[in-house]
Amino acid sequence: MRSTAAVLALALSAPEWLLGAEKVSCASTLVWSLGVLLHLLLTGEPPVSADTAPELLQAIFSGGRPHPR
Repeated sequence: MRSTAAVLALALSAPEWLLGAEKVSCASTLVWSLGVLLHLLLTGEPPVSADTAPELLQAIFSGGRPHPR
């Protein structure tokens, strides 16, 4: 359960925040998180998924997300 929560927390985090950007806009991180939640609610699946945190980070930074249709 603990690793699942950690992976979900990473999925909700904006890429610029994960990269450790010095100045991260609160608005941009909120938009990212809301987009992830909206995608999850509409499709039943997260926009990016992986079994481990490193795999999830790789998927987020690669930018290849499937179209929901």
